[in-house]
Amino acid sequence: MTIYLTTFGTYGDVRPILAIAEALIEKGREVVLFANPFFQERIERSGVPMRAVGPPIDPEDIVKNPRLRHPYFGPLRIWREVFEPQLSLFFDAIMGEVARTSQPPELIVNHPWCFGGMLAAEKLDKPWAVAALAPLIWFSLEDPPLASAFEPPRWLHRWSVDKPLRWMLDSVFQPDLARFAQEHGLPNIKHRYFWSLQGASLNLGLWSPAVRGAVSDDPPGGVICGFPSAYPPSPAPTLAPETEAFLSAGDAPLVLGLGSALPSLFPEIYARVWRACEQLGWRAVLVGAPDGCVPMDHPALHVVPWAAYTALFPRARVVVHHGGIGSLAEACAAGRPQLVLPQGTDQYDNARRAELLGVGARCAPGRLRAGRIARLLRALDEDEEIARAASELASSILGAPAGAVVAADA
Repeated sequence: MTIYLTTFGTYGDVRPILAIAEALIEKGREVVLFANPFFQERIERSGVPMRAVGPPIDPEDIVKNPRLRHPYFGPLRIWREVFEPQLSLFFDAIMGEVARTSQPPELIVNHPWCFGGMLAAEKLDKPWAVAALAPLIWFSLEDPPLASAFEPPRWLHRWSVDKPLRWMLDSVFQPDLARFAQEHGLPNIKHRYFWSLQGASLNLGLWSPAVRGAVSDDPPGGVICGFPSAYPPSPAPTLAPETEAFLSAGDAPLVLGLGSALPSLFPEIYARVWRACEQLGWRAVLVGAPDGCVPMDHPALHVVPWAAYTALFPRARVVVHHGGIGSLAEACAAGRPQLVLPQGTDQYDNARRAELLGVGARCAPGRLRAGRIARLLRALDEDEEIARAASELASSILGAPAGAVVAADA
């Protein structure tokens, strides 16, 4: 019997599901991964059998589209123009594979946005799992997430998740999901967005329990697996010789990275963080800084298009990142103080969790000024309690089994 897996989004969305597929193969299971053909070469290099879903879509084209980044209408437009079309594409690809092989899967493991995989599991009368990459996806009321840049007062936080947020998600997703279900002979279920979790046989939380532990209202079959990769990684990644030379030539630098899809969108973040470093007299390594936003010939500055965070972050004085769950994992495992600059989606909640854990600070998009960044960095650098908490958090992550392996076991 075979296990199907689905994923869609940036490489940060693809990589954890791919890691689960690899772990399942190592355990002797047959798998098929359904994904955006933009990532076909990377996936096939891993040895995981893949089925291309729809035409290739470059995630940067989505991220760069100003219509899809609108502060109010952006989420609705992303659903209507990007994810809703994927619904039928994933459903049809799975049903086509079943028809071709005459053998349905025993389980379908889905990225939270791949509703086509969940609906296909319903149609096939097979169990499904949801692999949530960040705590926000579970929408707990006992541990309410922060879903936007607006942070309600603590006394209002739980109500805002239970009422306005759930209403908004239902109003966006329910009409299309209900229509699709009806067209394919599936039962009329209210709140299908949340049914994707509530109806699942297994809910995989791909984050460290030290970052967010289990609570009483976690979805059914909830397993907090740990971050997808094991820390320290084996084999250990290396850095370019010029990066090693810079790191060895002076004090530990600030390190800034904005993940795989955001660097080209936010040259001003690189510029302001570098100005803050100049005010502090710090050295800096900027990963992915776009051309022209910082001086490339300054002796205290090193710019690289890409570097393995696992190798670079532990060498940092302070780590600065955008709050993507993958970057948060790398920063927490590095054991260094972190400044989180969230720009959207789950990043606001991840940034808040880093602050609540006592391992860092956060700065909202509208407050990103060099002077403020410098003050936050100085405070992080001088706070012994933050340094101790960051080190202790890293100790709880280092040596833990890879979350992808735990997920495969589950």
